[in-house]
Amino acid sequence: MQKCHFSSIFIYIFLTLYIMCGRFCCSLDPTTIRTRLHDEYHVDQKTGMEWKDEDRYRASYNVCPTRWIPAMYEMSDSSKTKTMQSMQWGFIPSWMTTTPYTKPINARSETLLTENSLFDRSKSTNRCIIIAEGFYEWKTKRQPFYVRRKDGRLMLFAGLFSTCHLVGTRTTTCTIITTSSESIAFSKIHHRIPVILKDADQVNRWLDPTTSWSPLVFEHLLSAFEGELEWHQVTERIGSIKSDSPELIQPLDQTKGSISYFLQKSQQQREDKVTIKKEEEGKQPMEDDGKRKEKQPQLKQQQPQLKQQQSVVNNHGKIKKKRKSSKDLSSSSTAPKITQFFSKQ
Repeated sequence: MQKCHFSSIFIYIFLTLYIMCGRFCCSLDPTTIRTRLHDEYHVDQKTGMEWKDEDRYRASYNVCPTRWIPAMYEMSDSSKTKTMQSMQWGFIPSWMTTTPYTKPINARSETLLTENSLFDRSKSTNRCIIIAEGFYEWKTKRQPFYVRRKDGRLMLFAGLFSTCHLVGTRTTTCTIITTSSESIAFSKIHHRIPVILKDADQVNRWLDPTTSWSPLVFEHLLSAFEGELEWHQVTERIGSIKSDSPELIQPLDQTKGSISYFLQKSQQQREDKVTIKKEEEGKQPMEDDGKRKEKQPQLKQQQPQLKQQQSVVNNHGKIKKKRKSSKDLSSSSTAPKITQFFSKQ
């Protein structure tokens, strides 16, 4: 049994990475989820909404198959009370009593609308929504993207759930419905997309248990998202089920360790240095002008002293010249002339 369990997990990981939508982000605590459902989708029960198996839910930036994820459904009684419940991701039909080899994490909208399947009972009575902040999708094996609503609201995926008794244990499981993305821009990333309910009206119509299943009624709800989405490439570490941190949803060029992050950081450092240099050059002339203004009075005071020193030097120069001329005169008067020497002879 344990070997079968690990084999099924391996299959889920392979399918979710390369074939269909199979990873999403829900890092919110239960209180925040309740509050945002109330504020963004007008769910009346802000704090008093019941949450079954709340202790099984674990907030995560990397929600994988087999995890217990936050879901909401509407009671089938007249109260129409909305209830939260932690459900295991990977659908098991209600009639199963042992863990199957495979548990579908996705249900194709085309199958629900046109064919019979193991989801037939659930699509009539057990419709739910799965709460997320965004989801991951792979354009290629090495190009994961994080996708979210452009308006920042929660993503509510249309889903189906089922409650079964596995080896005497009551277990509620669910699946996320996907549809074609050919009609929207997201088709550049992947040809499939989760069914995202746009507003409170669509949420109430999908969850209403009194509405019997009919392709004419639900075909529009199960189409590609009509609102705006935004996405960016993220780190390949999202592929590991052990990875779980806020860095997983950051754009790749802002992720530490990436080449783009290194280049951007180096570029920013160069720009900072240039800015600092310009600021210093802008301050330097002002400082020089101030120093010049301070030195001007000192120069004016020094000018008379310099003139006096120059005059003293000039006077000394004249005196020296006079002394030299007197000596020259005296020496010239006492020196014998050459004519006198010849005359004596």
